[in-house]
Amino acid sequence: MHPPRREPTSTAMMCLWNDIDAEIEPEYEAWYQRDHLRDRLGTPGFRSCRRYVRVSGPGRQYLTFNDLDDIHATRSAYYLDRLANATEWTRRIMPHFRRMVRVVADVTIDRGDGTGGFIASVAYADVSQAQRLAARDALAVAVESTMADARVARVRVLERNAASSDTPNPEAQLRPDPQLSPDLSILVEGSYESVVSEQLARLQALAELSALSTVLSASVYRLLFSSRS
Repeated sequence: MHPPRREPTSTAMMCLWNDIDAEIEPEYEAWYQRDHLRDRLGTPGFRSCRRYVRVSGPGRQYLTFNDLDDIHATRSAYYLDRLANATEWTRRIMPHFRRMVRVVADVTIDRGDGTGGFIASVAYADVSQAQRLAARDALAVAVESTMADARVARVRVLERNAASSDTPNPEAQLRPDPQLSPDLSILVEGSYESVVSEQLARLQALAELSALSTVLSASVYRLLFSSRS
């Protein structure tokens, strides 16, 4: 019997953390499921989408991310056209986004290939190139111990791709709050809230990360929805 064929690893991701005005939250959920996700998953180069809701920590209420075929997916003519021609439903929802954090990033460390019911995230800003490289080297070693815990499904380290993150985004103009974009983010997926929280804390304690400035404090999210293109 041949082993199952594994899909090529995604080398890039788009991640978004946000709050939403409470009075529009039910419509926000419907918009995401029935309009926005279908639009994004119909975009060439957008491989999959997952949505999460925060269960602990002081971070934003929601986390959403797309796995991309490669970093160029967000610079394609098709994607840029979608940004410039948002649906009417999108135009109605976007003004209710709050404290948006968005990054298009290269996946520089990726261990494991599962999907956990919980994900812990943290994101850092104002990280120099030297600090990025030092953090990447330290994390590459530390993550091997993290993955020794069978309750951890996957760990990914994301580094901001400036060319893609800074691509003009007309949708951003519909949102009232300034958009932040972290330089370095860590995602730890697993089976239990406590496990992903503890494992992320161990990674954060590395000397190469402890001095960095967080733009998003460590928080844990529960999976709401997952779909593939």
